Amino acid sequence: MVFIFIDKDGEAGKGHTKSLPGLNVDFAPESAWEKVIILSPQPASRVSAEVKAKAADLAADIVIPRRTVGSGKTISAKVKLDELGGGDRRSGLPGRRAVERGFPGQSDLLSRKVNEFEGQHRFGGGNDGDCDPHVMDVLAGKGAALRTRPRRNTTC
Repeated sequence: MVFIFIDKDGEAGKGHTKSLPGLNVDFAPESAWEKVIILSPQPASRVSAEVKAKAADLAADIVIPRRTVGSGKTISAKVKLDELGGGDRRSGLPGRRAVERGFPGQSDLLSRKVNEFEGQHRFGGGNDGDCDPHVMDVLAGKGAALRTRPRRNTTC
């Protein structure tokens, strides 16, 4: 499962600082995103239904490829440039890889929580409360810094 968050203009105060439900990450204002591409092993119809149910307020800025292909260590998909709102093909493409879950929690958009201890179908290294980021890797193209902040929760 890969989420590619795109900051098209690089300007603070424009775009979304809230990530998708279940990731538990907020973006710094200067790294706010305008579009996100979701690469999922689930069929596009399933991803669309999840977006409609759990992220309807962000749906206009979520791009779901009609087909995502996984082969070996590669995942790929094609999207039309106009689905991203046009613009420059060289726009920054910060990415975030989360763990996909076929049966996500009620408020999670196909993501799996990172628990304190690993187990069958569970990643460890997190916190069993709901205050840590539920992502495995954060990538920022060409070594550029991507500023994100874990959401704060006083119960952890």
